[in-house]
Amino acid sequence: MANSKELFRELVNKIQLAESKEEIESIVYLLLENQLGLTRTDVLTEKELGSADAPDWEEIISRINRQEPVQYILGKPSLWQEI
Repeated sequence: MANSKELFRELVNKIQLAESKEEIESIVYLLLENQLGLTRTDVLTEKELGSADAPDWEEIISRINRQEPVQYILGKPSLWQEI
């Protein structure tokens, strides 16, 4: 399996929103933290990913590309209030 930075880049490249690159990267960091428990530091240091069950990234990215709010995708409607 890929390391965290490779997965990060792959997910960023699959998101097709009319948002800034920084906004898309923020969304991906949020996904990785909530789905895999990875921090930005884990991504920057290219932490190796285990073989645990991976989320259905295709479904998640598809929902994001349909402009569904990420907090609903993650099942946390109050997510932005926590930040």
